[in-house]
Amino acid sequence: MRNGTGLAIAPDGAVWTAVNNRDNIQYPFDRPYGDAPGSSLGQVIPEYVRDHPVEPLAKLTPGRNLGWPYCNPDADVDPGVPGSRQDFSDVPFIRDVQTNPDGQLLDCATVPPLEQALPGHSAPLGLSFVDGVLPCEYARGALVGVHGSWNASPPRAPEVSFFPWRNGKLKGRQTLVGGFQAEDGSRWGRPVAAVAGPDHAVYITDDSAGAVYRLAPPT
Repeated sequence: MRNGTGLAIAPDGAVWTAVNNRDNIQYPFDRPYGDAPGSSLGQVIPEYVRDHPVEPLAKLTPGRNLGWPYCNPDADVDPGVPGSRQDFSDVPFIRDVQTNPDGQLLDCATVPPLEQALPGHSAPLGLSFVDGVLPCEYARGALVGVHGSWNASPPRAPEVSFFPWRNGKLKGRQTLVGGFQAEDGSRWGRPVAAVAGPDHAVYITDDSAGAVYRLAPPT
């Protein structure tokens, strides 16, 4: 994998990781991107780079291959099409045009899909699981500290993401704590990690504001 910045044990004992993925990925399709006059293969296109590749949230099992460095996760419903909707569950892989140009080093179609992912340039850092700490639909699941992009335009917002744990699997991402970024892209905070405390609260570290926040259900 590339840069697994979070590592945590799920309620069933499995180990999961959040991966902070790469930047400046080249366009991997031999066709025009949008209205380009010719093939865009191998070009670094800022609009494409902002959303690619997505950031994996993956279960670690013996011998599992997460693609790096030959295959990248691609959540596009219409791969390579500008503005394509993205599906961040069961994300397939496509070849990296720089390291695996002809697909011979690794057949990306054989790489098992990612269970979940975050949007490109989310910069996930801390990862933890909660089991009965928060109420109702937030009782069991994964917490990911999303640091937010450093150079994407428009910026990817920081947040604490929550992935519900259902029947031994993680479901799609929800925003548990947001609001760190204004509409103009300026920020007053950037979460790093969120972990459960012994007092049935979640503690969130923020290395931009230099703070630790306590998130607790109403009493």
